[in-house]
Amino acid sequence: MSVRSGTARCNQSSTAAQRGSMVQLEYDIPSAGSIKIYKCWGKRDNYAGGDTYSSAAENACNIYVNGTKYWKQCRWIGLAPSGSDFTDWSPFRDSNSGAESPLTVSGLHGNVTITVEVATINDGTYIPVGSSWTWTINVGDDNWQISYNANGGNTTPSTQTKYYGVNLTIASAISRNNTTADGVTISFNANGGSVSPTSKKATNTTRYDFTGWKSSKTSKVWAGGATNFNEDNTTTLTAQWSSSTSSSITTPSASRSNGTSTRKVTFDATTNGGTCSTSSLNSTATVTYSSNGWYTATSGGTKRCNNGGSYSPSSAETLYSQWGSSTGTFSQVTLPSASKSNGTATRKVTFDATTNGGTCSTASLNSTATITYSQTGWWTAASGGTNRGVAGAKYTPSASEKIYAQFSSSTGTYSKVTLPTATKASTTSTRTVTFNANQGTTTKTSQNSTATVTYSQTGWWTASSGGTNRGNASAQYTPSAAETLYAQFSSSTGAYSAVTLPTTAQCTRTGYTLLGWSTSSSATSATYSPGASYTPDATRTLYAVWQLNTYTISYAANGGSSTPSSQTKTYGVNLTIAAAISRNNSTSNGYTVTFNANGGSTTKSSQTAINTTTYSFNNWKSSATGATWAGGATNFNEDNTTTLTAQWNSSTTNGSVTLPTTAECTRTNYILKGFATSDTATTPTYNPGAVYTPTVDIILYAVWELDQAVVWVKVNGTWVKGKVWYKNSSGTWVQCKKFYTKSEGSWIENKTTA
Repeated sequence: MSVRSGTARCNQSSTAAQRGSMVQLEYDIPSAGSIKIYKCWGKRDNYAGGDTYSSAAENACNIYVNGTKYWKQCRWIGLAPSGSDFTDWSPFRDSNSGAESPLTVSGLHGNVTITVEVATINDGTYIPVGSSWTWTINVGDDNWQISYNANGGNTTPSTQTKYYGVNLTIASAISRNNTTADGVTISFNANGGSVSPTSKKATNTTRYDFTGWKSSKTSKVWAGGATNFNEDNTTTLTAQWSSSTSSSITTPSASRSNGTSTRKVTFDATTNGGTCSTSSLNSTATVTYSSNGWYTATSGGTKRCNNGGSYSPSSAETLYSQWGSSTGTFSQVTLPSASKSNGTATRKVTFDATTNGGTCSTASLNSTATITYSQTGWWTAASGGTNRGVAGAKYTPSASEKIYAQFSSSTGTYSKVTLPTATKASTTSTRTVTFNANQGTTTKTSQNSTATVTYSQTGWWTASSGGTNRGNASAQYTPSAAETLYAQFSSSTGAYSAVTLPTTAQCTRTGYTLLGWSTSSSATSATYSPGASYTPDATRTLYAVWQLNTYTISYAANGGSSTPSSQTKTYGVNLTIAAAISRNNSTSNGYTVTFNANGGSTTKSSQTAINTTTYSFNNWKSSATGATWAGGATNFNEDNTTTLTAQWNSSTTNGSVTLPTTAECTRTNYILKGFATSDTATTPTYNPGAVYTPTVDIILYAVWELDQAVVWVKVNGTWVKGKVWYKNSSGTWVQCKKFYTKSEGSWIENKTTA
């Protein structure tokens, strides 16, 4: 059912182009915020004579709702005279021949602006395209239901209605009851006492505080009783809560029975060598206990509460009862008796013959005396300390302790000892002679000279050297304390053996020859010869005495003009060698040129060129090392007997040959023009008798020219070959190349005569 329906009129002043100015709209408002437009129609307010109209004009309309464009067909019919209303409505359709199709628009609020605009006209001209009419229609305001969800709260507010554009005051804050639940388990340890129960659960109490209403549409949280609620939606406001949970527990009461505190006195007579039939006695006192409260540890830790008190646990834990105590008076003990048997005091005399290299069959002897003991009391230490009392005395210990029987002693007279005999085997005394090669090397670096040493005992002494003599072997003496006696000996040394000095074969030094040995490292002459016998008077170092070597340097001219004289080179001293020498030039056969007469003959069939080689000094080459040295080098340092051979740089010049002359070559009726490298050449490359330098072995071929214009004449009865000459226009005689003769009435060209 519609909220309301009706028509709306738009009055506009008429013009010649727009005749219909009273146009009305038929519409429905099906619900608040929506409109349904069915038709539009008009009334003519100005009928002009001569206007023509169609009874069925088809128009396309643009319909604007709050500026949004929609398209419809509209048929204008029912024309009437001027001043009359149209008799029919023109419904909106989707096509010319389609059924009525109203335009429905929703989601509107309050006053809505509707404009109808003529888009096209299919028939008739009474309303121009672009003509429009505008209406303002109120479609009513929307309203929404605002409901509530207490979300565990004690009360749920009633649903409210929210109108479009009007702020709503929402429900005030509500309350929510606290909740309780079992918390963590706390265990109780009486820690030497007793308690019941031994465990208990804490109570967790949760408190809720209202924080606002949360919209199901926008998720926004609104304060309770907010007056500015402006959400234009049907929504549910859910109560939001903050919570805090606290835990509490009441502890049980623990109790503890009285105890006995014991101070044990232990009697130690054995440490000081005595005996006692009583090993220990106890001093006791009564201990009473009072609770200090419940703690997180058996001792120390954190106190949670007093005995039977309450606290808030944060997690499961075990609590321990801790106790204060009060101790009464301790009982006294009676000190027992201790005794110690007589002992023997010993003064041990140790005999050391080995320190000084001897031997003795008796390692030690004891001098003894009897010791008697009497107890001086019971003390807090085996030696020193505090005396708690003598045997039979009573005392109250301040703590458990161990006390010691101490004794005084009395020592009798010590017995005498008889000193034993010690011996020492003969030894060898060594004098080492060290051979220092003195910058060289030797395979014999040292040799020992030896002598026999014999020993006799001089007595038993309090030190290995010096000291006090307690007596000779077999003597008796009473020691004043335990001590070690040392056998001391006198010695006698025999003659030392000789050593053999290293030979020249056993010693080497590059560039030097061994002269012998000396006690001085800087000696230039030897005191002792190599391989000599030498008896040292003490441990000695002998030094090798060396002499520098010299070497002969010879020369080989290797084709040179002169050979330098030999030189002497001293080891380690640079030598200036011979200067550069010279060498004469030499010749050798070069390339051969063969002369081919090429149909003729020659008296010179071939010739070999003679090459010339010139030499320049390069360097001297050592036969010992292969090294090369410049002539006159001042830094020659080869310490060897060697030959320096001259090394040469050489340059060879190819020789030339002389080609055969025309006199050395003949061919009947031909003239020699020269020579070429081809046997078919017609032009020579080289003239007869020219000088030619070959670069390879080669054949040169004679090049001939036919000897033309030759005639034979009879001279003195002999036919002689001749040439035909003529005088040219300049008056110069020129040899004819051809000429003509008349034979049997015809001129014949003559070029050659075979």
